[in-house]
Amino acid sequence: MGSPLSPLLADIFLAKVENRPLKSTVSQLPTIYRYIDDTSTVLEKEYDKGNLRNIFINVHSSINFKSEDEQKNSI
Repeated sequence: MGSPLSPLLADIFLAKVENRPLKSTVSQLPTIYRYIDDTSTVLEKEYDKGNLRNIFINVHSSINFKSEDEQKNSI
Protein backbone atom coordinates (compact mmCIF):
# COMPACT_ATOMS: atom_id res chain seq x y z
CA MET A 1 0.00 0.00 0.00
CA GLY A 2 1.30 3.44 -0.89
CA SER A 3 1.59 6.55 1.19
CA PRO A 4 -1.59 8.59 1.75
CA LEU A 5 0.41 11.58 0.51
CA SER A 6 1.04 10.01 -2.92
CA PRO A 7 -2.03 11.49 -4.68
CA LEU A 8 -1.29 14.96 -3.30
CA LEU A 9 2.38 14.80 -4.26
CA ALA A 10 1.52 13.49 -7.74
CA ASP A 11 -0.92 16.38 -8.22
CA ILE A 12 1.66 18.96 -7.11
CA PHE A 13 4.37 17.43 -9.32
CA LEU A 14 2.17 17.26 -12.44
CA ALA A 15 0.87 20.80 -11.91
CA LYS A 16 4.47 22.01 -11.72
CA VAL A 17 5.43 20.12 -14.90
CA GLU A 18 2.34 21.34 -16.78
CA ASN A 19 2.99 24.95 -15.81
CA ARG A 20 6.71 25.02 -16.63
CA PRO A 21 8.27 22.73 -19.26
CA LEU A 22 4.93 21.71 -20.82
CA LYS A 23 3.17 25.07 -20.58
CA SER A 24 3.35 25.97 -24.28
CA THR A 25 2.42 22.43 -25.35
CA VAL A 26 -0.52 22.12 -22.93
CA SER A 27 -1.88 25.54 -23.91
CA GLN A 28 -2.09 24.41 -27.57
CA LEU A 29 -4.11 21.26 -26.84
CA PRO A 30 -7.85 21.58 -27.50
CA THR A 31 -8.78 19.50 -24.43
CA ILE A 32 -6.75 18.21 -21.51
CA TYR A 33 -7.98 16.53 -18.32
CA ARG A 34 -6.02 15.48 -15.27
CA TYR A 35 -7.19 13.20 -12.47
CA ILE A 36 -4.62 12.61 -9.73
CA ASP A 37 -1.71 11.11 -11.71
CA ASP A 38 -3.47 10.51 -15.03
CA THR A 39 -3.68 13.00 -17.88
CA SER A 40 -6.03 12.63 -20.83
CA THR A 41 -6.33 14.69 -23.96
CA VAL A 42 -8.47 14.57 -27.07
CA LEU A 43 -6.70 15.45 -30.31
CA GLU A 44 -7.81 16.23 -33.82
CA LYS A 45 -6.85 13.57 -36.38
CA GLU A 46 -4.35 15.93 -38.03
CA TYR A 47 -2.41 16.51 -34.78
CA ASP A 48 1.08 15.00 -34.71
CA LYS A 49 0.59 12.40 -31.97
CA GLY A 50 4.13 11.10 -32.28
CA ASN A 51 5.60 14.53 -31.60
CA LEU A 52 3.29 15.08 -28.61
CA ARG A 53 4.21 11.65 -27.24
CA ASN A 54 7.93 12.49 -27.51
CA ILE A 55 7.45 15.84 -25.76
CA PHE A 56 5.71 14.18 -22.80
CA ILE A 57 8.20 11.30 -22.61
CA ASN A 58 11.23 13.64 -22.62
CA VAL A 59 9.95 16.18 -20.11
CA HIS A 60 11.12 14.30 -16.98
CA SER A 61 12.81 10.96 -16.32
CA SER A 62 10.32 10.08 -13.54
CA ILE A 63 7.27 10.29 -15.80
CA ASN A 64 6.06 7.12 -17.50
CA PHE A 65 3.88 8.01 -20.45
CA LYS A 66 1.47 5.63 -22.13
CA SER A 67 -0.80 6.59 -25.01
CA GLU A 68 -3.85 4.91 -26.46
CA ASP A 69 -5.39 5.47 -29.85
CA GLU A 70 -9.08 5.29 -30.54
CA GLN A 71 -10.29 1.94 -31.85
CA LYS A 72 -13.90 1.64 -33.08
CA ASN A 73 -14.90 4.94 -31.43
CA SER A 74 -13.56 4.03 -27.97
CA ILE A 75 -10.30 3.87 -26.04
